[in-house]
Amino acid sequence: MSEQTLEHRTQTALQFVQTLAIPAQKPLLTAQEPLTLMDSTQASAAVNDQSVVCFVEGLNAQLKSDVLNSTLLAQLAASAKFPRAPNTFQYNVAGWYNCYTDTLQKVGWNIQGLSFSQHGVSGSMFQVNEVVMRLLAGMVTHSAGLIVQSALEALNAAKAKESRALTLWKSHTDTDANGSFQVACCSESEGCAAMALGAFYMTSQNKIRHVLWCDYSSSDTNVQCASTQVVLNNDVYSAVRNAVSQKLGTAAASFVADLDIGL
Repeated sequence: MSEQTLEHRTQTALQFVQTLAIPAQKPLLTAQEPLTLMDSTQASAAVNDQSVVCFVEGLNAQLKSDVLNSTLLAQLAASAKFPRAPNTFQYNVAGWYNCYTDTLQKVGWNIQGLSFSQHGVSGSMFQVNEVVMRLLAGMVTHSAGLIVQSALEALNAAKAKESRALTLWKSHTDTDANGSFQVACCSESEGCAAMALGAFYMTSQNKIRHVLWCDYSSSDTNVQCASTQVVLNNDVYSAVRNAVSQKLGTAAASFVADLDIGL
């Protein structure tokens, strides 16, 4: 990328963030706590609005913060533009994901969009966590896959204590008949944050509770999946980092919660 092109892109990115409309939202978590995953470079994970974000060992606090803030901005921007209907959770899924990926692209991620397809299920019953792991298994290393698996298991274990992470997760996935979420595994590539991203949307004739671990009938449930591998351009994001933080405000703490993955 030439200096002139980079300058134009950074200026465009900064203007985009500064003018982005994100209405004030009631925090899902009223008690804000520091994220312990920022304190070390060990493998870690967090629930970030409607995403589970995992980090392999070695990522520093700045890269983790960049991933969490940029993806949270994209989610909040998409939810502001395509809000969910009260109670039913119905919304324009295609529009939401188009806005989500467009926001990611404009702040520095080299993402071009997400192409969804129906996930084929063998057998009469299945669990969504198995769908997630099958999708990501072809995108990450074996050790990174274990981190993702540990994060999903930690979220499942959180059902017993109604943790902060579970409060966030249930707000998006415990619905009458549909649910939407993302699972990402992040690493470092030549000093930049790299992300293997899986996006999921499901509809069911039954109420969805604890979406990842319930048994669903393949004849009554439809799961749409998309995946991509992307890298965050440090030159672009460094120009908007402060603007993103300012735009998020308290949301950067009240929409993110640690997951204790025991690694």
